[in-house]
Amino acid sequence: MDIFDRKIKELQKRGVSLGTRIGNPITTQTRPFEEQIQKYQGGTIYLKKDFENSTRKVDIYAVWGAIHTKWMQSGGLDGKLGAPMTDELVTPDKKGRFNHFKGGSIYWTPQTGAHIVWGEIRALWSKMGWERSPLGYPITDEIATPKPKDHGRYNHFESGSIYWTPETGAQYIPKDIFEAWGKVGHEREEMGFPIPEHMAKRTKFMHGDIPSKNLVLFEGGYIFRDSGGGIHTIIYEHLGDDVWDLAHPKGGKC
Repeated sequence: MDIFDRKIKELQKRGVSLGTRIGNPITTQTRPFEEQIQKYQGGTIYLKKDFENSTRKVDIYAVWGAIHTKWMQSGGLDGKLGAPMTDELVTPDKKGRFNHFKGGSIYWTPQTGAHIVWGEIRALWSKMGWERSPLGYPITDEIATPKPKDHGRYNHFESGSIYWTPETGAQYIPKDIFEAWGKVGHEREEMGFPIPEHMAKRTKFMHGDIPSKNLVLFEGGYIFRDSGGGIHTIIYEHLGDDVWDLAHPKGGKC
């Protein structure tokens, strides 16, 4: 029994019944830097030896099923995600599965399918609590925003979105506020991208009394949820000398 067979036995002892999910072995490939991969009909087992220290560590992780398919579509070991850093694991809420990779993560549920999250978007989602956050699970991979503002990236989640640009960083948008933003053209129109507080324009009337959880700031205005759940869209008007007024409310009784 070789190390790959032992890995399958280990997973079986942990209650993971691979069986037909991973199928029969197809090829074994040795790569530079003490890496080996065993390819199966429905998955891959990745092995990395680290003999540079006295522990002689061996990392060995299995990827299979829909997560494996998504990983392969993204370039596998040679893609942006790179090597796996975990086996496929059950999410804490027991509803999904995930693998972490060197360059990001893939999350899967029966309802959402498998989707990639990486970079600053992943970092914010992690900070918020992963799938147990208000966002829930990802429902898209990371996508580039459309031209002419195609320098941004976003993932949609079950209950909201995270948008990122090099200037603004990653910003969370709840689903109801995202829908209101869509009515005024998303980032392509005068509202622009969501922004952090320190980038907000100085306005004649401030928004300081609105709880942050009910407010999303944008380059050209802001959208907020009132105490009754109503959504209000405010677009700025430039008054000169870096002073802006609340020009025209849309979609509410502001």
